[in-house]
Amino acid sequence: MTWPPVVGLRRFHRLASPVFMAKKSKTAVRAPTPSTPSPPGPIIRLASGQFHLKLCVQPNCAQSALTEVTEDEIRMRLNAPPREGQANLAVINVLAKSLGCSKTDLRIVQGQKGRNKVVEVSGQLADLTSELLLIKIRSGISCELKMSDLAVTTATSDLQDRGVQLSPQGQLLILVLDMNPNQAFFTKQPEALFHWLDSALGLAHSHLMLHPNNTIAAIASHSQSCSFLYPSQNPELHENSSLRQRDGQFEGFYQMEAIIRREVSRILLQEVQPSVQVTSDSLLSGALSQALSYVNRKRHEISVAENLVARILVMSASGDTATQYMNYMNVFFSAQKMNVVIDTCMLEKDAGLLQQGADITGGVYHRVQAKHFPALLQFLTWIFLPDTNLRDALSLPSMDRVDYRAACFCHRNLIDIGFVCSVCLSIFCKFSPICTTCHTVFKTPGPLPGMKRKAVPSSQ
Repeated sequence: MTWPPVVGLRRFHRLASPVFMAKKSKTAVRAPTPSTPSPPGPIIRLASGQFHLKLCVQPNCAQSALTEVTEDEIRMRLNAPPREGQANLAVINVLAKSLGCSKTDLRIVQGQKGRNKVVEVSGQLADLTSELLLIKIRSGISCELKMSDLAVTTATSDLQDRGVQLSPQGQLLILVLDMNPNQAFFTKQPEALFHWLDSALGLAHSHLMLHPNNTIAAIASHSQSCSFLYPSQNPELHENSSLRQRDGQFEGFYQMEAIIRREVSRILLQEVQPSVQVTSDSLLSGALSQALSYVNRKRHEISVAENLVARILVMSASGDTATQYMNYMNVFFSAQKMNVVIDTCMLEKDAGLLQQGADITGGVYHRVQAKHFPALLQFLTWIFLPDTNLRDALSLPSMDRVDYRAACFCHRNLIDIGFVCSVCLSIFCKFSPICTTCHTVFKTPGPLPGMKRKAVPSSQ
């Protein structure tokens, strides 16, 4: 009797053979290859001659700049949302601006989706040593930001003791400048327009030095249209190498001032063209609308937890412009809903509508007399430089009386007493049987009904 062959017996003996076990044990006890740790320091020199920079990026900040160089990394603040494409592009732009090199010489090789990134540096910077490159990076960090941090820390300690609440993030100040050369004050003194602009730039510099995260924007209003001065709508101006400072001034201040002056010169040249109609009215309501739109866009770019604190300062010498009454009212109540304060600095003349806007939004209105015009920068620094949280602790001029006159819809004149449509609430200075806004027909008031006289009995 023959037994059937055992299936798998050969396989079992092969697995249990000493040769296979020796091979398996040799493979199992093989030690892993040790990984070479990355050398310490924020800058790594490669064998190919290129550099690797270790970055730690903090997104959603008010400004984009290099802030600190530690023993292990280079820290950067980024004015960009934490999205892969926008954040990486902003990192390359900040490094190229700080190192003074081309964007093509920089490439992110690690950490495209994280805050810790490694940037490869090539090109002309690869010819430098690690020490010289580190010195170049340290020089790109602005000393003004460190000084402003120290100034804010020492200045706010006393205010916090008095219970004044300070915002941890920076603030956005939007300057709305009336650059119409046909204003009455500037037609008498054309050279005063340059002093007007210099004082506004001095206030902008002071605002940026108050907090490292403070930002600035400027909008010009003139008789034909409104346009942004800073940030400029032309991106080539921000990347122009001729706008870099050469006298030791902080590059951010110099670039802002140079761009604003260049844009103002372009606007003034357009205003003096023979084909342009000469008028003293400026489109201030349109500039305020652009300012609110800019604030709304900036608030959508940052996170919800960091609400952007913004305020608007209007500088004008035009006086009352009742032709834009409805536009002004829409802007004022929109700013009140957005918690945006509108301040006004008038020169020589009063503006009742802007005074109403300052009262509605909780701002400050002040008129500088013509004899005090040489000290305009002192008025701006004293009244309009402190933010809304600090104003309660300061002694600022108050508005004793607010001009709340409304403008009629028929002649655009400010009136004290008028006629109001009961349907659409339009205001008219004279009675009209038909409302020109909603075309409602009113009943013509007739004569008062006569009263019957009592017969007086005659005395006999």
